[in-house]
Amino acid sequence: MLESVLATMGWVISNYPISGVTPQANENENVTSAPSGAFQAVDGLLNIAANKDEQWALLDREDLLKVPEFATRENRKTNLFHFKAELETVLTRRPAREWVRELNKIGVPAVLAHPQIGDRGLIASFLDIPGVGSATDLLRIAAKLNG
Repeated sequence: MLESVLATMGWVISNYPISGVTPQANENENVTSAPSGAFQAVDGLLNIAANKDEQWALLDREDLLKVPEFATRENRKTNLFHFKAELETVLTRRPAREWVRELNKIGVPAVLAHPQIGDRGLIASFLDIPGVGSATDLLRIAAKLNG
């Protein structure tokens, strides 16, 4: 079980032997990219991982393209929390499912609705997460054990 949990940590665990930087808790944030992490929509959380510069330019906030703090991936990472707050001013106007459709249109993938994901039971619904205020579906560990 130790090995399987370490394998799920991906870049977090790989970064330590490469860079020597000790992993730290980052809440729902992914410090390797921005925007990336859990964002508040009108009806709950929306997980976004836009790793290419062209993927994040959506919504009706074209003005953010001109802000030096958000102009590049590195700048957005440096100003992650300010950038997230700016995006959430728009994301909180519509339900998460609507945003998924919009994000898919511009190439930000959302695969959790694929039938195979449901058939394999890879999504678990959590009803009572403190501070969230609504049911939240999360990806379960992919390893299936029967004993």
